Amino acid sequence: MNTIQKILVVDDEPDLQMLMLQKFRSKVRNKEYEFLFAEDGSEALETVAKHDDLSLILSDINMPKMDGLTLLNELQQLNRADLKTVMVSAYGDMENIRTAMNRGAYDFVTKPIDFKDLEMTIDKSLKEIQHHLKIREMQEQLETLNYDLDMAARIQQKILHQEFPVFPDDNRFGIFANMIAAKQVGGDFYDFFKFDDDHLAFFIGDVAGKGMPAAIYMAVCRTMLKAIGSEVFDPAECLFKVNNMLIPESDISTFVTVFYGVLNLKTGVLSYCKWDTKLLFL
Repeated sequence: MNTIQKILVVDDEPDLQMLMLQKFRSKVRNKEYEFLFAEDGSEALETVAKHDDLSLILSDINMPKMDGLTLLNELQQLNRADLKTVMVSAYGDMENIRTAMNRGAYDFVTKPIDFKDLEMTIDKSLKEIQHHLKIREMQEQLETLNYDLDMAARIQQKILHQEFPVFPDDNRFGIFANMIAAKQVGGDFYDFFKFDDDHLAFFIGDVAGKGMPAAIYMAVCRTMLKAIGSEVFDPAECLFKVNNMLIPESDISTFVTVFYGVLNLKTGVLSYCKWDTKLLFL
């Protein structure tokens, strides 16, 4: 369903209102256009203040109280990039028309009004406004997406160890890690923890792909590995259990590679297992 386009006509000629409604009666009847009317610039500004969904203003230049050029100055202060103004004036008023264009008027038509030309001008102006609104909507969506990605990146960094040393009272080993994503978020991950006083468990993993899907899988894998690893000592058994828990029947898939090791801090012996699996999520 098309949105009705509100058009404000600013002119002190008493017959213009009836003429506009008559010439555009089919578009008014089909609810394509809705016309509002004002007799001078002051009344026009009051109407603009009441209708933030106005699309287009058709304004005469020579009017009492506030003329069209002054109206243009006032409209510029509103910073309404989605509101266009088309000036309507006589051929002999070309100097004022030039001034109006310099003050931000989008276009102009001359009097006596050629309504076919006016209709084409209105159509062109409304298309330009819709194009502008679409661009603005896309920009807002992009800003929202960038904000969400920035927040996701912060969350992802928070769930990974960032402060070192982690075990300052244990001088039997040193450990440091960092993850730098190719995009705002990614699928690389790591973690480590003491299984007991003499065994350090750690893992390094990579989810295939980049961006938000990889980041979500990364968070799931890391959480599962740490939860199961804190209860199962053997690296191979730990990965086997995690693998089985992460493979329900589904057609959404990705690949994950993990190196999981357990270091004996007394003997220096490293037990490890490498995991390369296809994850399937519901």
